[in-house]
Amino acid sequence: MANIVATFTSGLVLSAGAVYAFASFFTEQAHVVNYKLTRASLALKEATTNTKPILPSWKDTKPEVMNKYQQIAARMTNKAVPLAKAEWNNTIASAASRTTNLDRVMSVDRLASSILRKNES
Repeated sequence: MANIVATFTSGLVLSAGAVYAFASFFTEQAHVVNYKLTRASLALKEATTNTKPILPSWKDTKPEVMNKYQQIAARMTNKAVPLAKAEWNNTIASAASRTTNLDRVMSVDRLASSILRKNES
């Protein structure tokens, strides 16, 4: 049983790390692309209007897709994760209850068989 728990826990940690790495990479690349697009847009405006617009700093440019990403992350954190946790806890509680009931049944069977053996003797 300990092997199953250790395997599950290590898989959970590994997958959480992979998700975090992917999310971090996605965030960084979206930011880079958005900054380059903003810079190109301002260069085109400068070329067409002969005015030099102010280039926003790296920190000021935030991709619109990141707003959606943050909304999804908040929804997952606030709704999906607690729901999954509650379902998991219910599953574990019912499995523990069934195991306890099985132990009781097995104890009653042992008791009955030992009584029968004593009666036969």
